[in-house]
Amino acid sequence: TRPQAVLTVHLATLMTGLGGVLLYRVDDWASACLLLALITCVLALVAVLETVGRRRARPAAGTDATSGSRGDDGG
Repeated sequence: TRPQAVLTVHLATLMTGLGGVLLYRVDDWASACLLLALITCVLALVAVLETVGRRRARPAAGTDATSGSRGDDGG
């Protein structure tokens, strides 16, 4: 649903923002890379969710009576 999608976007924004806030407190490169990997995983998760949502919406739109072929000569 739309409210769930909005909450998902807010949660992803919060997680990446918290990672960014922590980034300036990191002491070494290994920890910085770990935080960047965390942020990358969150963004990849959002991309996967968007892809799944689009794939589910596409077949539903194709089954509409007005979008398919009419079975006649098209005239």
